[in-house]
Amino acid sequence: MELARRSCRPKISQRKTKTEQGKYTSKFALSERLVCGECGCMYRRTQWVKRDGAKEHIWRCINRLEYGKKYCKHSPSLKEPELQKMIMDMIRPMFTDSERVKAALKDVERKIALQAADQQNAAAVITRIQEIDQDMSNLLLLVSHSADSSIYDEKFKQLSKEKSNLQAQLKAVEHSVQQDEERKRQLQTILDTIEHTAIELNEYDDDLVRRIVEEITVMPGGQLTIRFKSGLQA
Repeated sequence: MELARRSCRPKISQRKTKTEQGKYTSKFALSERLVCGECGCMYRRTQWVKRDGAKEHIWRCINRLEYGKKYCKHSPSLKEPELQKMIMDMIRPMFTDSERVKAALKDVERKIALQAADQQNAAAVITRIQEIDQDMSNLLLLVSHSADSSIYDEKFKQLSKEKSNLQAQLKAVEHSVQQDEERKRQLQTILDTIEHTAIELNEYDDDLVRRIVEEITVMPGGQLTIRFKSGLQA
């Protein structure tokens, strides 16, 4: 199962086959966001020909396309027009429920305010990293003038490990702040749209999905769950 899950993630293949995921990831927003709720694999847009010769576009779990029911037994096939309507029906309420958006905006603003302490700690972390760099430089100088450099190995390893841990902490804080600032921007954009623009969202918009949707999960029964970049869910 895990090997199948990994094989269906976007990749660049040396072979030019109809199954290369890279061919599908830029043209359609859903190729990068539509995920099977059973096996975790991406969905792909494919074309079916009906008995009368008519063609229709279907979205299908890649595991089901590649391996049948070997790794994924219950993922549904979704006709594109019906899938697009379901997605827009779930997106539309977000652009009409201003109170929900305001509440989410307040929550993320509160979290950003609380992160001020983390950012102050980050300044202390940066200072400590600079101190470690100086200590390591001093050690290297001692090593260059020592007949037995091995006596400094353990200290150097300790400093390197401490620096690595501090850099990871710093990166985590920066990533969290960036994520919350982006959520705030997304929520504020939605709120401005609700309050100042008449928007109906009757037709599917691929560009809109790219801008606001993080991931869409297809459950075995055909229901969808959407996780928006703003942090909201539907």
